[in-house]
Amino acid sequence: MQDTIRIILDNHSAHTSKKTQRFLNTTPKDRFKFVFTSKHGSWLNMIKSFFSKMTKQMLHTIRVNAKQKLKKRIYQYFEEVNREPVVYH
Repeated sequence: MQDTIRIILDNHSAHTSKKTQRFLNTTPKDRFKFVFTSKHGSWLNMIKSFFSKMTKQMLHTIRVNAKQKLKKRIYQYFEEVNREPVVYH
């Protein structure tokens, strides 16, 4: 069984066009779940900040030869971050 990949998008017309929808209909069922933000989705900035921080602190410095190793390292990062949470301002 494959993991479901959740993709967060804003409501830009390119993401909801007929051409895009036709392409998405060719992808495996339940493989991708598209989550559209509200027009004023400022909470998305926190998500973008988190993934930017993760990329800078962990992803850009590692090399893995298997998807499972990458997945393990990402989940390890989540555990490390959650051990000492920092309030976002």
